[in-house]
Amino acid sequence: MSTAPAYGGFSPLGTSALPTSTPLESGDTTAHLSPVGTPKTPPTLFPQLSPLVTAVLFLDFAEPSANSLTAPWTMDDVATLSQQRLAGVALRLLAEQGITIPPTAETALRAASFAAASRTLQVVNASLPALQALQHHNIPFAISKGPGIALQSHGLVERPFADLDVLVMPKHFRRVHNVLSALGYKEDPSSMPPWPWFDRHCREAVNLRNSRGGSLDLHHHLPPWLWTRNIDLATLIGQNTPHPVGNHTLPLLSAPQNLLIVALHVVSDHNRPGHTLMIWRDLLTLAAASDPKDVLDLARRQNLLGWLRWVIGEIPQQARPSRLWDDLQQYPDRPRHQARLRHLLPPALGSRHIIGQVFRLPLPQATCYLAGMALPSLRFLRPQLPGSPRPYLAWWRRSLQRMVATQRDMHTSNQPDTGGLVTALRPASTRDVSVLMIAPGVLFLSAISYYSAAVARALQRHGVEV
Repeated sequence: MSTAPAYGGFSPLGTSALPTSTPLESGDTTAHLSPVGTPKTPPTLFPQLSPLVTAVLFLDFAEPSANSLTAPWTMDDVATLSQQRLAGVALRLLAEQGITIPPTAETALRAASFAAASRTLQVVNASLPALQALQHHNIPFAISKGPGIALQSHGLVERPFADLDVLVMPKHFRRVHNVLSALGYKEDPSSMPPWPWFDRHCREAVNLRNSRGGSLDLHHHLPPWLWTRNIDLATLIGQNTPHPVGNHTLPLLSAPQNLLIVALHVVSDHNRPGHTLMIWRDLLTLAAASDPKDVLDLARRQNLLGWLRWVIGEIPQQARPSRLWDDLQQYPDRPRHQARLRHLLPPALGSRHIIGQVFRLPLPQATCYLAGMALPSLRFLRPQLPGSPRPYLAWWRRSLQRMVATQRDMHTSNQPDTGGLVTALRPASTRDVSVLMIAPGVLFLSAISYYSAAVARALQRHGVEV
């Protein structure tokens, strides 16, 4: 799944927002732990959903409410389920409960389910030559999430995926990137970074596609980077298990490993924390397939017990995995780096704007990111601002305007564009990003970026790889 921001300006990545006309499910009224450890209701991450969408999402994990089975299916519900890749699950719910819906709605669900499953098979088949090339070059790798989760689900129809998340060790990243480039894999122009070194030092992964339908997200770190620094990718890769997926065999991670990665991805979700419903179903699927002791042992080693307890606690009580949740009660209830985390969750600006990447990165990488964004390369700027006589001034002006516009839209829009994420995590008077605080640092870091790039070019001319 894509994690790369669109650097050309604010571009909300991911699926469409949940429809505003959808009635809301009241859910449970138990307290949920916020990142700052204060009981809050409603949840800070889990979106508010219609009864029908809730019943589909929690199929196999909670009994559907009576009103969810008798309520009329609206096209808003169908659109949400289709966009959120839950059409296959919805069709099984209809069959098991003997529910009849309007023919147009059923046709739309079947079309969406078929399209998602077909896309999944196309991605696997088209990406296989690239994976074989990595094996040919003796580069160790593993694949997280999608295929491994599908093995624990009712097949690819109910758990489709649009790309393969390939994990490689940081020392192999540049080599793997070169191998894939030789096979025609490229990054979408809209997410091209301001500097080439961003791929390795300022974001966790790069999203690569080729003309034949291959789609790979190449990871040298797991997102969000600040919280995953203790995760040794070499160990994860070495523990992969080959599994058949379609007509191919892929090196996949275990259910507990994928569970921890998915719990982390809730916040890294396309700059919209908690927005993708499939992530919540993935958590439930993987929790059911995992021994809680294995999950807790893994989370303990990675110093992520607080994070896992927080995320699992955001799942409504009726579907929350009870065995895992009960075992988590004895551990700290707060994730690490809470000050950073607040800037990544609504209503903070970082939850919807690429400035959020600053708060996801360790300090050295965050410094490089801020400097590179403040003073991008001319090669990056020229396509962004064609014909501008002063590209840097235009870039700074446009970036500030878009940041202010995003902040304004978040406060004034009546549409739940974050998928129902409406709980304030701190007083509204606290500013998300202080321009007065950042501006001097930006100017200083811009100078560092300029001279660092000059030094890097000089070293490259002398044959030194940087």
